[in-house]
Amino acid sequence: MSGGKDPVELYVAALGQAFELQEAGKFDEAAEHARMAISLAPTKATRGKAYGVLGTIQVDQFNFALADKSFQEAERILRQDGISTDLGEVVYERANILYRLSEGNKEKRKGAEARYNEALKLAKDTGSHDLVCRCFSNLADMELEGVPMGLPDNVFPRELDKNRKQAEDYLQRAREAARKADSMEERGVTLLCLEVRVAAARNSREKARGLLSEAQRMVQRQGRSSGIEALKNLEVMLRLVVTDKS
Repeated sequence: MSGGKDPVELYVAALGQAFELQEAGKFDEAAEHARMAISLAPTKATRGKAYGVLGTIQVDQFNFALADKSFQEAERILRQDGISTDLGEVVYERANILYRLSEGNKEKRKGAEARYNEALKLAKDTGSHDLVCRCFSNLADMELEGVPMGLPDNVFPRELDKNRKQAEDYLQRAREAARKADSMEERGVTLLCLEVRVAAARNSREKARGLLSEAQRMVQRQGRSSGIEALKNLEVMLRLVVTDKS
């Protein structure tokens, strides 16, 4: 980038390039442009945002320890300016990392849940309905962890029924937020996959398969390949655990 240009323009160009390269799967180059944006950032808020972008790139590289450091720095900077959508996004991303790494660790799981609830509050305070949707979706996913699927009600563990009901409540709230954000098309597949799992937890085979077919049609319509493998895994799961009795 040549001298003489407006610093804000240079920052915006560097961050834009980081986004484009990230979308193209060129993560090393994307990270370099994100770091460039950090050095060019004209304000604390823009610097914090650039650190957040770097963190998402590092997540794509599966370098969660480094990503959390970037998000931590983004959070430190953004908190100096008070609440913002960018701060909510960073808190959400840190929750995602904790959740990914929890793997049966109750303390990390509680930490992730607390983080999602903090991000949820920030999202509500700033009117970010899409972030509200994502927080509730992930909280529903957490509630479904360990909940058996394909069991009739008469043998379903009573102690896990509250998790199943809580997941249904979170899912409903996620759908409401997605409608407010006008992001049903973007979030639809994720929400439908959660609905499939809830239906399977209720041992409702026909409903689960109907929802799965709807999700498959949505993926085909959108032309996205990212959700195809997840839907295949979900289809295998249904075949294995859900009985013929609806």
